[in-house]
Amino acid sequence: MGTIEHLLKLSAPLAWQWAPQLCRRDPTTNEDCSHVHGVWQYLRLLGLHATIEPRRDFYLNALRAVRGTARAPRVLISGAADYSMLDLVVTAFKQEGLAADITVTDLCETPLALNRWYSERISCNINTVRCDILDFGTDALFDAVCTDYFLSKFPAARRGALLEKWQSLLRPGGAVITASRLRPANEGEVARFSPEQVNKLRATVARVSREMRTLLGVDPDELAERAAQYAVKYITHTVHTGEDVRALFEGGGFDVNHLSVETAPESGTQEVSGPTMRGDATCYLTVIAHRR
Repeated sequence: MGTIEHLLKLSAPLAWQWAPQLCRRDPTTNEDCSHVHGVWQYLRLLGLHATIEPRRDFYLNALRAVRGTARAPRVLISGAADYSMLDLVVTAFKQEGLAADITVTDLCETPLALNRWYSERISCNINTVRCDILDFGTDALFDAVCTDYFLSKFPAARRGALLEKWQSLLRPGGAVITASRLRPANEGEVARFSPEQVNKLRATVARVSREMRTLLGVDPDELAERAAQYAVKYITHTVHTGEDVRALFEGGGFDVNHLSVETAPESGTQEVSGPTMRGDATCYLTVIAHRR
């Protein structure tokens, strides 16, 4: 078992246990996000969930180019489903002989707890802040903001506010390093799992988790139902084109130094599809933009 799989085997049960206790409850709907954070890593262990790995080299190369005004570059991870981005940040600067000053923000305590768990395992000090990124403030500006597929967490009407916030958190010349899945053919503002995709995910999780029951250590039927609940409730906001993203950054006070659009299917099972599944062909862009 590789390092990633080994860590997932250890941390997936923690997220499964923590999510019902820690996940943030929306004061408007009274719903929490445990349907996402409780199963996220199990779906990765099953080889079904899309991951950050196809963009690993992009992030490592971009982060290595970050230079702070002090010995330790200050990096903000803006939104985190798990500790994948933290792993990339730590790896990139370790290869440069640096230890970054890292802050992780998220609306929910569960991914923050996972980041703290991971940082303890690798003996890395981090700061975690549970808040809406639009409400986050700091006295010391950051050298880089790093986040993956975060633009789609915001409807188009609120992305300008997000860019304004990032711009305010960065020193002049500081970089936003990010990627976003594109859905140029999706005419709507949101993308969801169809009923057929939900049923296929439920059946596939039940079958594969039975085959991996010893590794997973959870009841396959319960995992299948919670995966289906995740798919029923999950929505993502559409990011249509690379030019839309370029205009967003340039209008938000950034110079776009890199913008690349790629289309490639993720390796892994093609049995299931949906907004976050590996079976979908993935059209995504990578962006490096510097604050003016």
